[in-house]
Amino acid sequence: MNYLKKILGILFFFVCTAILFSLDVTTSINVGRTPFNATGLTGKMPDFGFKLILNENLGKNVNGKLAIERHIGIGNVIWGRIAYTTEIINISIGPTLSVFNAGFDNKNVSSIFQPGLGTSLYFKLPIGFFTSLDTNFSIPVAAKTKNVYLQDGHFDLGWRFPNIIASVKISQKNKSIIETSEETHISITDIGFYTVSYSKPSGIRLPLNIVYRLNHFQKEGSMNEKIANIVLESGINHAISSDIEWFINFEASVFSFSLTKSGSTVNKLFFNAEAGIMLNLN
Repeated sequence: MNYLKKILGILFFFVCTAILFSLDVTTSINVGRTPFNATGLTGKMPDFGFKLILNENLGKNVNGKLAIERHIGIGNVIWGRIAYTTEIINISIGPTLSVFNAGFDNKNVSSIFQPGLGTSLYFKLPIGFFTSLDTNFSIPVAAKTKNVYLQDGHFDLGWRFPNIIASVKISQKNKSIIETSEETHISITDIGFYTVSYSKPSGIRLPLNIVYRLNHFQKEGSMNEKIANIVLESGINHAISSDIEWFINFEASVFSFSLTKSGSTVNKLFFNAEAGIMLNLN
């Protein structure tokens, strides 16, 4: 409970300082279905997720971020970053904290809070090239069992054309449940081609992405299953003014197959729908 009080205190302080600095707020909710839940099955009901990201300009090329996120199929995380940013480079580092990722009544897991660290590097050239590397990971504690560890990261390479931003991106999210007698590992790996087309006068951006997604569930001694998806993603982002934007994104698997059962087709729909808003509070 003391950890939760500290996090809420930091969040309260971060919001209050918006009076002195420029604060960007991004919030969204999403609903979807992934091939595997914590037991290795596809849930009958869709899961939900959300995010709240506060990005504050602290002056002299320094930004601060604080976020609360729930990733469908993986879990919950709170993270913060301090970044040094210029027109060419952005470097950031900060703590992470995964929370309630074993449920509230799982007696096989002793810790409901798991500390970690996150860091990122973003680099772009004036001619259009850009690349980024980002990672968040849990730090193992003294006890090697009865804990839940989350990790995620991505690497991308892209180019900014006059009206299109295009990139190739590799990303992965992992969840490891270390119990007394067995370990469970869940991962979602994406390899995709991402584009955003836009027209500056209209303030509208249209993403269109195609992704190869690998979902892996492994429970020692009992189950090892891999399901691959070809996923199409699209949506709309509209900047109403310099202070407010809204967005809707939707992704769905157009073809799914098992890699551990001779490529047999998986006749289930996996999807994710997200809606959110971005505000600039000066």
